Amino acid sequence: MSLGEIMDRVGIVKEKRFVAHDFVDIVVKLESNDDYDFKAGQFAFLTFNIHGKNETRAYSFACSPSLTKEKKILEFGIKKKEKGLVSTYVVDELQIGEEIWISQPTGFMTVDNAKTQDYVFIAVGSGITPIKSIISHLSETKEYENIVLIYGNKTSKDVAYHNFFISLNNALDNYKYYPVLSREKKEGYHYGHVQDVLFDEKNNLISNEKTYFLCGLPKMVFDVKDKLSKKGITPENILFEAY
Repeated sequence: MSLGEIMDRVGIVKEKRFVAHDFVDIVVKLESNDDYDFKAGQFAFLTFNIHGKNETRAYSFACSPSLTKEKKILEFGIKKKEKGLVSTYVVDELQIGEEIWISQPTGFMTVDNAKTQDYVFIAVGSGITPIKSIISHLSETKEYENIVLIYGNKTSKDVAYHNFFISLNNALDNYKYYPVLSREKKEGYHYGHVQDVLFDEKNNLISNEKTYFLCGLPKMVFDVKDKLSKKGITPENILFEAY
């Protein structure tokens, strides 16, 4: 059985665009005309042929499902990791026209698993990718009460999709975006960590009327999850992925 038969879809890389200094969006056109349905916030396993060897990794969708339905296009956000074989290849070497294999979508960090429509998204680093997919979807459906995004990085050059999230200030009602930098003080950004914004009482972000989406490095995810629990937030109001 060939790899193409094991995986669900074959796609062709149509575009690779940098959304931060070491972070790219790859735009993939599906070869098949069959429907490919995913939910915003999910991920798929992608297989790349790297110097003659197939390598498979999980990457989150960066786009709204509507883009796939309408144009058979998928977008994935991939950040270069230290000693990361696949991510380094994608950021540094992946060429337009290359073929990749895409599994069926999976993952449970989706809005249909949320208990409320008052959303607080907390992400660091590449954890922003599924959040970008969800917010893109919500910006189309308008099926939300409030959207708050707290996105942490070390420096401003690490912030992915920044212009997109800024642009939503004019496009969406009841939307707030807090970009946070831990190693650089810069106008337009909060200095510190995502926890500083989330648990600042003046921001009024702690309530069981809200659903929290946590995504990114395990240390952040489990630290925030633990602090939310200690503040009385029930487990069903916290959705998360750590990687």
